Amino acid sequence: QQLEYEYPLTVTLLDVELVDGGVSFVKADSLRITLAEIPSPGKPVVISEMHLNQPQFRFIITESGNLLGFENLLVPASGGQVLEDGGSTRPEDVFAIHQIEMTNAVVSYEKPQYPAMIIDEIHFDLTSVIIEGESAYEVNARVTRDPIFNLDLQSHLNMSSAVWQVDQLSMDLAVTTDQHQLLPPEAQRWANDHELFGQLVLNMTGSFPLNELDQCQCSTKVELANSSLAFGQYRFPVDSLNFDAVLADRTWRISPFTVQALGGELQAEATIGTQDGQPMEVAFDIRNMRIEEVLRHHKTGEVPQYAGRVVMHGSASATIGQWPDSLTGQGDIAVDEGRLIDVPVVGDVTRKLEEITSEENKTDHGTCHWFLQPHEVQMRDIDLVCRASATRGEGEIGFDSQIDFRVNAGPLEKVQSKLGKVGELMGKLTDKLVKYHITGTLQDPDVKVKPMGLGSG
Repeated sequence: QQLEYEYPLTVTLLDVELVDGGVSFVKADSLRITLAEIPSPGKPVVISEMHLNQPQFRFIITESGNLLGFENLLVPASGGQVLEDGGSTRPEDVFAIHQIEMTNAVVSYEKPQYPAMIIDEIHFDLTSVIIEGESAYEVNARVTRDPIFNLDLQSHLNMSSAVWQVDQLSMDLAVTTDQHQLLPPEAQRWANDHELFGQLVLNMTGSFPLNELDQCQCSTKVELANSSLAFGQYRFPVDSLNFDAVLADRTWRISPFTVQALGGELQAEATIGTQDGQPMEVAFDIRNMRIEEVLRHHKTGEVPQYAGRVVMHGSASATIGQWPDSLTGQGDIAVDEGRLIDVPVVGDVTRKLEEITSEENKTDHGTCHWFLQPHEVQMRDIDLVCRASATRGEGEIGFDSQIDFRVNAGPLEKVQSKLGKVGELMGKLTDKLVKYHITGTLQDPDVKVKPMGLGSG
């Protein structure tokens, strides 16, 4: 480090660095400080201006959940106290800064076992103010990196209570596969794994006690457009996603949550606790989404591996920290205009009943009720028509892909649905004639035929 002095009240430090436990958490090419007056006993040191050139701030969360380095710079929420000898530990009695300015700053947010969030080319200014009789700072920042990233922050920091009040945070981010480092650590890994891209707009206000982060309160509005993310052979294009979220009492409340995608719409609302023992509840309604639009390699004019228009509604709940034992939920699903011959279980049974050709077919349809359990999805009242065959029954799909279905299937089942009372009588006979037990996994189903309802398979 080097120090340069400019008469009468300015000093400049070069190659500034703050270290905690051998880890650097603040660095700057230079720090210029101009005092408002010569310091004197019994009075706070008054800095009229502080300028940092190309600073780097690393907000590092330790394994114990603490904020490395910065925690030691923050005064506890008590705000300090006046001592018996006349001294004081209150920040406003020790020092005062009228203005801080930073140019070309870099900020990183780092958590164990996650990639770092890095934002550069930040311009920042902080100006001292008095709010409700207490010393505070207006904290404003902007990042302009058209067309990739723009940010505008208007906030203030109360030094006595160590509370950061965000009056307005606006962010416009073009998420691309080579710019995921602009996202928070948890979201960044997920975005990399699933090839996320799209245009994100976020607006937020809130209160953040820096010494009690679990007491944060905020209101957030998120908009996502022209986005896509991938899971294996599937890609989910999203025309638009919008939701409002409020954090209070350690709980996120999200409503409404609306997605326009796959030719249809998803509407949902949720309540999600942030600590163990708190509830998580979600309710949703899906209308007219097309299965075939999620196929990554499907080309226009080709016969899709799957197809269908989906309508589904339901709800689910769980307790934070008690997953999956606390999971429960239920709902209904219906599919029409479908091509379901390559859907596991459905296609395996249908191929037992008829010869399958490769021509286009989008007449399959079906319904069922579903129930969520800690380790599986239970499907009841399955009623499905695939090609010239029909299937009725029930089954379970484990979260480990294990399956167990008991169904009746055959052309007579299709006839039954068209014959009313007579069909019901025929159905009783059909139940005795063609039974199937499907076990194994979704990737490798094992279909056993039980003619006349006899035998164990």
